[in-house]
Amino acid sequence: MLTFAQESKVSQATSTRSTTLGRAHNGETSEENWILHLQRTVGNQAVQRLLDIPQNRTASIVARQTADDEQQAETELPPAIPVSAPKPALGERIRFPLGSDVFKSPTVEAERFKDWSAGLDDLKERGAWVVWMGSPKESSGKRDDVRGQYVIEHWPTPGTNEAVSPGPFPAEDSLRFCVAHYHQHPPLTPDEESQRENFPVGPSESDKSSAEGFDSPGIVRDFKTIDRNQGEVTDYPYGPAMRTIGPH
Repeated sequence: MLTFAQESKVSQATSTRSTTLGRAHNGETSEENWILHLQRTVGNQAVQRLLDIPQNRTASIVARQTADDEQQAETELPPAIPVSAPKPALGERIRFPLGSDVFKSPTVEAERFKDWSAGLDDLKERGAWVVWMGSPKESSGKRDDVRGQYVIEHWPTPGTNEAVSPGPFPAEDSLRFCVAHYHQHPPLTPDEESQRENFPVGPSESDKSSAEGFDSPGIVRDFKTIDRNQGEVTDYPYGPAMRTIGPH
């Protein structure tokens, strides 16, 4: 603080002199007045040396000094604060597809058909997450046009007479997120068939609450009636029509 105060006084003194430099006293020209003031400030010898320098050399010295001052000012600037590259943030607005469109995908339908066929053989429930994976290389470059594909992540296959349970929710990032899930209700085992009234068709209340909790459209393939021997199969959608919350 002390140094700053001293510098301020010097600046004020210099400023006062500067405002009167161009004003000539009685009988003195502006040039003479300037030389006299310079003599008082830096001495006769310094004035003589300055006057002996050719005009073009003087201009060169002044220009070089100006360049040196500018360079010093540049070197004294505080270093720029590095700014890291922005990263895709989870939770950004994404246009999720309708569950009905997801389940029409040939990729998804093919996997569901395979799971259903396997269940007809071993009478075990099966299910999977449907994950969309984007590929910027196949996109048009527009913000809302990122091409990708559906990938199936199967749930653990349960044992006989056990209900299937969802596996861990898929890992997500800005180009990978879960858009739906499905599972299958295969024919009942002989033991279950004897009490078919306890096994209604379609999604259970647990299925519905899980779909809402995951914010994930669901669909279950099951028979049309509890008399599964008739063999009429249909699909029962449940849960939200589409995902509405950003990536987990």
